[in-house]
Amino acid sequence: MFENVSVKDVLKMVYAGKAVLYDIREEASYKKGHLPTAKHIEEEDVEEELRRRERGRNKEVVLAVFYCDYGNRSMRLARKLSEKGYVRIGSMVGGYHAYEGYVEIKKNALWTMEWKERAGKEKSVDSQGLDK
Repeated sequence: MFENVSVKDVLKMVYAGKAVLYDIREEASYKKGHLPTAKHIEEEDVEEELRRRERGRNKEVVLAVFYCDYGNRSMRLARKLSEKGYVRIGSMVGGYHAYEGYVEIKKNALWTMEWKERAGKEKSVDSQGLDK
């Protein structure tokens, strides 16, 4: 069985060394932007990559997470690989577009926190320029 993994969980696992990312979009899309540490791979090369990882793996098994544009193709691929007997396979829910949305939300949240912090530090001044 494969795992559907959220963007947030994928990023946590990658930074903890518990997952590796594979971008199965067109190479041009990958070059325009991709998740940190993601490796571009053609779908027809996936099984060879998994066999290579299996041969060279250490004691700790990590999740191989695939993503595409919206998550549909990577989910089909993960399901197919799971049915063939591969384990520790995942698909990132929502694909690269979900990642872009997640990053935008994080940027907006940071901007909002920064703005509130700045606003709290400013002194209130009346119309004549005197501190209230």
